[in-house]
Amino acid sequence: MNAVTDELIAASGEAIFDQPYVHAVVNYTRKTGVRPVNYTFDPPPGVLRNSGEVEPHVVRIRNARQARGLALDVSGFEMIRHRGSLTDWNSFTDTDRVKAIDYPEVEAALKRHTGADKVLIFDHTLRDSTAEPGAPRCANRCAGYTMTRR
Repeated sequence: MNAVTDELIAASGEAIFDQPYVHAVVNYTRKTGVRPVNYTFDPPPGVLRNSGEVEPHVVRIRNARQARGLALDVSGFEMIRHRGSLTDWNSFTDTDRVKAIDYPEVEAALKRHTGADKVLIFDHTLRDSTAEPGAPRCANRCAGYTMTRR
């Protein structure tokens, strides 16, 4: 943690869901000219799991719940209203329960909303900010993107 993070945490005592935006510290990889590496599995002996330098930035994150004009074909994602049966943290830590209950509910909601004949849910990851960095399901500590090879 740093002073900026501590200040933001102290100021976040109010409910964030109704705010139009929040300020948060997002870590970016600093451009050093050396290609950064991030092993999502145990690296070879003697090799660090992560390389590269982290550079924290305070950024404004807008509340997507209040955004207008988000559409799957335009934005690449869309917010829809859906209330599932699983509502507490412990339910989501049970992978079998998530697959048995949440997957079918989300599939049905997406089919209704998009008109799709088939929905495929895969690779869900429950992030846990209390997990040690590098542990399975630890919180992602750096901004990035996900790319899936087809």
